[in-house]
Amino acid sequence: MLGYFDYDEHEDRGKICVADNLELDAMLDTCCEEWAHARTNDLCSDDEDPHHNTFWAEYGRIVMAARGVEW
Repeated sequence: MLGYFDYDEHEDRGKICVADNLELDAMLDTCCEEWAHARTNDLCSDDEDPHHNTFWAEYGRIVMAARGVEW
């Protein structure tokens, strides 16, 4: 596992964890992916695929912003 988003529903917050043995590019990509999971966490149930359409839209927006490209 390269990373994960750990959500604490009691505190209504979470943390993004990324493996520390990754190259910088992979670490940044993983952080962007987990950030997208964090931002879309409440939009799907636990039974759904976490990589739903809204996740991919948010992931694309985050990656474009991280690369300095206007959305």
